[in-house]
Amino acid sequence: MLGSSSSRARPEAGTASVALGVITEDLQAAVSVAGRLQQRGLRVEVVDDPSTVPMQGLHAIVVDLQAQDRLEDATDLAEQWTRWLRERGCLRVEQRVDSAFRGTPADVHRGVLRGAGARDPIVTVITGYPTAGRICVEGEQRVHRHGQGVEVIPVAERLELEGDPFVVSVDSLTLGIEAATLAVERAIAAGHRTLIFDAANEGHLEAAAGVVHGLEAQHEVVAVSSGGWLRCHPALDADGFVVVAATGAATLDRQQLARVADVYGPAARVTTTAALLRETDAMLLETVAQHRVVVIQAPERTGDDPLLAADDIAAAVRRLLDVSTRGDHPALGVVVSGGVSSGRTIRALDAVALKPGNELEPLCPVVRLTGGPFANLAVITKASSIGAPDTLVRLVRRLTGS
Repeated sequence: MLGSSSSRARPEAGTASVALGVITEDLQAAVSVAGRLQQRGLRVEVVDDPSTVPMQGLHAIVVDLQAQDRLEDATDLAEQWTRWLRERGCLRVEQRVDSAFRGTPADVHRGVLRGAGARDPIVTVITGYPTAGRICVEGEQRVHRHGQGVEVIPVAERLELEGDPFVVSVDSLTLGIEAATLAVERAIAAGHRTLIFDAANEGHLEAAAGVVHGLEAQHEVVAVSSGGWLRCHPALDADGFVVVAATGAATLDRQQLARVADVYGPAARVTTTAALLRETDAMLLETVAQHRVVVIQAPERTGDDPLLAADDIAAAVRRLLDVSTRGDHPALGVVVSGGVSSGRTIRALDAVALKPGNELEPLCPVVRLTGGPFANLAVITKASSIGAPDTLVRLVRRLTGS
């Protein structure tokens, strides 16, 4: 994964930046990686032909090398595809290795390093995949084989890593990102350029992701992983905003809206449908420029038709999205609570068709708009009075990729 230092190679002029490009050896690995990323709400495309023109608005491109089916040398293939990804604006290029080290990971690694074009990079290796029963301890991958015990695989040896790898221990990662970062900084100061991260649980992967994210600000980084850590890295921090809307008639819905405001603090703006519909275009453009989340509530008033609140939500969301298209801060998605409000909001966005997605949480499905003025926009709908106080927070994070 190439870091964000000023000396790294830049995408070609005019290309849209893609947060992540992943090199895999076969289609099963490619689909697995793409699914892992898609679970975060990211837009992903799998490619196996260099003549492919990727879709617009992607967060990630996953390459299937077809390393076992093609006559070309795996190193040359990996180098060519890594350059292809860089030419298409990928900010980070990562090698995915099988967590049991099947295939030709060392050959592919050499090609990725060549294609990345990094000068004296920091190589980070995160092979643990605890939820798949594969952990890394003291720089050795432990693979449980049914009826055959545990196979211990030396990571540095299998990847043919150069130099003197430094192992970021389970102990350091258990203490958290700060402790692990300090250990890594000392290792780099001592001359180590290759870091192997232990991982015995998901918390270790999250800490490793935090350390690598910090490294990217100071160094050129090339990453190798089993894909286990992709649920938390890269930290995209994509520019844009998320709309969260609900009537707030139910107690739990009000708690969920309040929790979004609490978690995002100054990055959230809380308003009502009436207030938003009164604001000028300039005020709304300022809102989406300065806030990560816009929380819209439509209070139901005694004696009013409850459908009026749903209509107000639909109108407010449509107005905000209309205005945002004239600015520099795109909508990353919409979360709407309540069956009637969800239906009326989606219809108000004038999509040609709806592409259904996964049920992200119980009774919280996502759809993507096809055609119309907001094509490809994700809309997550949530049944009223469903979930826990943090449900809306988790749904927002799905849209931001965090």
